[in-house]
Amino acid sequence: MGGRTDGFVAVALGVLFSFGAIVLFFRFMVGYALYDLHLFFEPGSLMWGMVHTNFWLLLWLLGTLAGVIHKWAREEKIWTSGVQELREWRSR
Repeated sequence: MGGRTDGFVAVALGVLFSFGAIVLFFRFMVGYALYDLHLFFEPGSLMWGMVHTNFWLLLWLLGTLAGVIHKWAREEKIWTSGVQELREWRSR
């Protein structure tokens, strides 16, 4: 994979996790408000929605970080040098 492909992978991971975070935000936070107002204001339900939303936000951050690290590692040739070393080791 080249630089352009790695950039695409990083963006795709970020978009995927962003989409999941947005969907879950609306499902748990706004969905409760529209479906049943008293559920939205109950601490247990509100906290449950917030925990799930924060989980997806954390996943989005981890996905973005993974994409950035992947792009950096490809630019620094870390992945390819490891593969090359493995090939040399196996050929011995």
